[in-house]
Amino acid sequence: MFVVVCKRIFFVYCSIMEYRLEKALEILEQKPSMLKQFLLNLSDEWIFCNEEEGIWSAFDIIGYLIHGENTDWITRTNIILNK
Repeated sequence: MFVVVCKRIFFVYCSIMEYRLEKALEILEQKPSMLKQFLLNLSDEWIFCNEEEGIWSAFDIIGYLIHGENTDWITRTNIILNK
């Protein structure tokens, strides 16, 4: 469900607004508090469940985001800025 909501927010944003970095930052700055609010006080059953084999759980998604923040955000930023 969480992934579906994030994809929908991104799709709506991209389809109705011209991309501008300062506007993107408004969304990106909300990510930590939004994720915390979604996952706070949930049982492990919700955190670790996935819909089927090969689908990421909330735990997997947060781990992926943390890994990206720690290891490759500069590379991704350079790719975005050089397009």
